[in-house]
Amino acid sequence: MVPFTGKTYAELRERVLAGGLPERVERVDTSTAPSAPGAPEPKAARGVIEAIRRAARDCLSGAMDAMVTGPISKYVIAEAGFPWPGHTELLQQATSLHSPG
Repeated sequence: MVPFTGKTYAELRERVLAGGLPERVERVDTSTAPSAPGAPEPKAARGVIEAIRRAARDCLSGAMDAMVTGPISKYVIAEAGFPWPGHTELLQQATSLHSPG
């Protein structure tokens, strides 16, 4: 199963029917506040963080084969009080990895 946190199920279905993704998809809603493209909402940050953490956990456990992230609003994450400047640092913590080098 492939968790999907994209815009709409209809968009995903179109991609699946075109052969772009596996047929079985589970939509996972981690939203914590209403939001809209182009309108950053700090109340939505917790859901954004949870979606990234959940995908990382599922990849590490073998429940998913891969994780793809879209852009996140660094402003929203910072305004909500989360310490990470972006995906990389959050994923480092979520996977217990250290910085390369």
